[in-house]
Amino acid sequence: MKIHLLFLSVVFSFFLNAQTALNFDGINDYVLGSNDTSLNLMQGTIEAWIKTSNAGSGFRGILVKQYQYGIVLKDNSLVVAEWGQGEKNSNINVADNTWHHVAFSFSNMAANGSKLYIDGLPVLAFTYQVSTNSSQHIIAGAGNASLQYFNGAIDQVRVWNTAKTDAEILANYNKCLNGNESGLVMYWNFDEGTGTTVSDLSGNNNNGVLTNMDAATDWAQGYNCSNLIAHYPFSGNANDASGYNRHGTVFGATLTQDKDGNLDSAYYFDGTNQYIDLGDWENGGAMTFAFWARWDAFNGYSRIVDLSNGTRNNDVNIFNWSTSNEICFYVHNTDIGNYIYIKTAAITVGQWDFYAVTVDDNGHMKIYKNGILITEKINGNPVKFLTRTYQYIGKSIYSSDGYFKGAIDDLRIYQKALSEPEIINLFGNTLSLDEVEEPKTKDFYVFHNHIIFTNAEKLSDVRNVYVYSITGQKVYEIKLSQNDTNLSFLKKGVYILKIDYKNNRDTVQKFLIN
Repeated sequence: MKIHLLFLSVVFSFFLNAQTALNFDGINDYVLGSNDTSLNLMQGTIEAWIKTSNAGSGFRGILVKQYQYGIVLKDNSLVVAEWGQGEKNSNINVADNTWHHVAFSFSNMAANGSKLYIDGLPVLAFTYQVSTNSSQHIIAGAGNASLQYFNGAIDQVRVWNTAKTDAEILANYNKCLNGNESGLVMYWNFDEGTGTTVSDLSGNNNNGVLTNMDAATDWAQGYNCSNLIAHYPFSGNANDASGYNRHGTVFGATLTQDKDGNLDSAYYFDGTNQYIDLGDWENGGAMTFAFWARWDAFNGYSRIVDLSNGTRNNDVNIFNWSTSNEICFYVHNTDIGNYIYIKTAAITVGQWDFYAVTVDDNGHMKIYKNGILITEKINGNPVKFLTRTYQYIGKSIYSSDGYFKGAIDDLRIYQKALSEPEIINLFGNTLSLDEVEEPKTKDFYVFHNHIIFTNAEKLSDVRNVYVYSITGQKVYEIKLSQNDTNLSFLKKGVYILKIDYKNNRDTVQKFLIN
């Protein structure tokens, strides 16, 4: 009998995108926020990401605190409302069914001290008068509770108590926030993906309530602010899918099957002289490299990734140590004047596995395999931020090192040190549907909303069981005492299961509650 284990592929594209938005119907939908004193501003900045093909005629509210400040669309052009004074109109139509960042930086009565921004760039400067009427609640998706409803999607709503500069807007408009940034007084990232409440991640409790909206249908795929700076899915070519167009140039490497048997969906390197050149572009700071790889041999110090400006010149490398099965993450920083690496035996020849390495701004370096942290060094090297001119997949800057022999797929580079839940989520989102003939050959499986251990004696090997939401948040933890655990109390959706064994042989897999 075939048992279809629910270790799902990305056919559930909505659930697998941890970043969600809200769709507003243009009829009566809006999110009602608070009227906290933290939002009564004489200077500040408001911003959001929007996507619409036609927001509606006349005024349509994006983010408005009526009689104080707000940004709206008027006949699909970005406009600032100025109560009693008319409007400030950019005359730029943004209704092209594409995500656009819109922002309004204001300072009461400062001569040309207020500006409108689209996609990080200033489009209009003007003098703006902030009303002192502070009785209204802040609202997303409407001009107020009874009119000017927005038709389209809104995401990443932010309110600051400082007037951001051109440089600050440009540097941060497409980045995710943590919520603890200085001056942030309200932050709705709309990543709940379910329910009728949006949480204020700034810590000021300026939460919002979905009003006249359907929580079952109005959550949608959101703008991706994941700090992804390069992504090579290798789907028929070596193009960058991050949007930054950092396409790779292939030298000899050939398209091959990926881990799931899909044709022309990974690159094979023969270990002699084949590689991919990633070109010159700026990177550094906190970083994450995540990828699937299959080593077919251990050529000396053969690279997965090599980013550098030359030998011992701010190198960032991932490779197998010497000719061993140890995976190594190496960072050289000329500001510090040394190189630091971490390594551990983790590679199985001929086997596809998921690896991720991270380094934060303080130099804390980590290596993960299949979603599990396998080694780390707290006092490592931070990555110097600069434009690197020698950047390769499968090749080292050092001529004495070997070329990679094997296959590589789905390489992602982030300008951020992803957390362990984010790594688990990323790994889980790349798992495929496993079709298993005999589930008893595994220690456990998930079936009909139950975790079932096939051998009760194996329970003694388990330290803990964790269940994460698809956004990487831990929603359940248990110490197993029986071989059948019911998870039906969880809401319907996709989850990630982590089995923590006492011998550190941890396992991460995905399942569905239906």
